[in-house]
Amino acid sequence: MKKIILLICIILLISPIIAQNLIPNGDFELGPDSTSAGWTNGVDITCIMIGTVLGPDFWSVVSGTPDRLVGNIVPCWDNHMASSGKAYIDFVNFDAGKTTLTSPLIKDSVYKLSYLYSLQTFRGNSNQPSRLCFKFSNVNDTLYSPLINDTIWRYADTIFIASNNSLEITIYNNKFGQSGANIDNIKLEKISWDGLNYFEFSKYINIYPNPAKDNITIRNINGENSYLQILNIFGKIVLEKHILSSDENIDISYLSSGIYLIIISKNKKTYKQKLFIIK
Repeated sequence: MKKIILLICIILLISPIIAQNLIPNGDFELGPDSTSAGWTNGVDITCIMIGTVLGPDFWSVVSGTPDRLVGNIVPCWDNHMASSGKAYIDFVNFDAGKTTLTSPLIKDSVYKLSYLYSLQTFRGNSNQPSRLCFKFSNVNDTLYSPLINDTIWRYADTIFIASNNSLEITIYNNKFGQSGANIDNIKLEKISWDGLNYFEFSKYINIYPNPAKDNITIRNINGENSYLQILNIFGKIVLEKHILSSDENIDISYLSSGIYLIIISKNKKTYKQKLFIIK
């Protein structure tokens, strides 16, 4: 079994796990610092004078007036500074902006969406919560940020499987009262654990659901002399147990979203399969 774990670690080292960011200008640094058409009702580079601010390069407005806020000497609005660089985006009410991906989203592929977010309260006038939504063209699934309750920059990520091909992502504010939401350093990365495709997939074992959330069921292994291990992408064993029945239900509610490897040993044979967990 130690040899199996070592082999997995070697594969992970030689196979790229995270690809390049598919979001152009995801930190929003590219773009003029002052007036133009498009992203309006913003503030200028000093954040003192109310005016208009051009949206970031590669992005366009879908609805409302999302703002590209640029901090310099005086912090903007909620005394925010961008998490890196000077620029970030503010979505208020039903504001929305979109961009074309640098590479298309591919159906049935696995992706990781990550970003930094914070509450925008308009200089303290409203502290009602907010939430950001992420929608891909031609894709049925909409991804949501955690409920945004404070003005501290926080990190969020989610792993998902694309339900269709897509060339575009739209971000909009899911309105809760009059507050808005800031976003910075957004990344969309394709998870390419291609090395695991070389492992044998057994037609005699059925693991479902996959993707899973809180539980999985192992079917058709007859239970006899079977041993289960689940490993994370770093080769660490996060669950192991003996299988006692042909329809064993396994609790995985404590595991976070991600890609795992299931290893089942039976009668001196080892069966392996990828498991996707999406919360």
